[in-house]
Amino acid sequence: MSGRWIDQFLDQPKAKLFIRIDDEFLQNSFNVTGLKQKMNYFTPAYELIRRNTTTSARGEVDRATIEREAEILYGLIHARFLLTRPGMQLMFEKYQRSDFQTCPRVYCKGTKCLPYGITEELGQQTIKMFCPCCNDIYNVTDQDISKLDGAFFGPSWVHMFLQKFSTVIPRDPPRVYVPKIYGFRICHSSDREDYSESESD
Repeated sequence: MSGRWIDQFLDQPKAKLFIRIDDEFLQNSFNVTGLKQKMNYFTPAYELIRRNTTTSARGEVDRATIEREAEILYGLIHARFLLTRPGMQLMFEKYQRSDFQTCPRVYCKGTKCLPYGITEELGQQTIKMFCPCCNDIYNVTDQDISKLDGAFFGPSWVHMFLQKFSTVIPRDPPRVYVPKIYGFRICHSSDREDYSESESD
């Protein structure tokens, strides 16, 4: 198999949420500090990501294992690259192209969501989607990426992104659904308790 591993990886449907990490960021060993302890085959996986081809002197089984490790390592480096200006700019361009799903909430009126990881810890949560309108998170609807690890994005980049690109946030405040019967708002038990307490005072 020939060609850059990164190109082959990013061409896969499961990688559609990823941006391309620039070579300068990948080559800087400081950007992978602490990741070696999380990987079984860090060195060959890191070399595979940085090399120009996927050709390997190892056997087919080992190569497949290393390629899986390379995908995980790329994802973890990707989460760090998202925190940089170039990373956020590339994600903004993907956002403008409508590469991400829209919020399923009716009152958000099709606001585009952002990929979100609940935790930075690998293997804990799958990828979610964050809506900049209602500030809530939702499951991914695309089966190609629904099993993607949330650690490949993490929880921090979204909020930094929204500070930098505030135009992404809808101007109108999010509308809250109010349940009604025959046009009258339903009074919940908590509302009645609050009213009773105010009457007793």
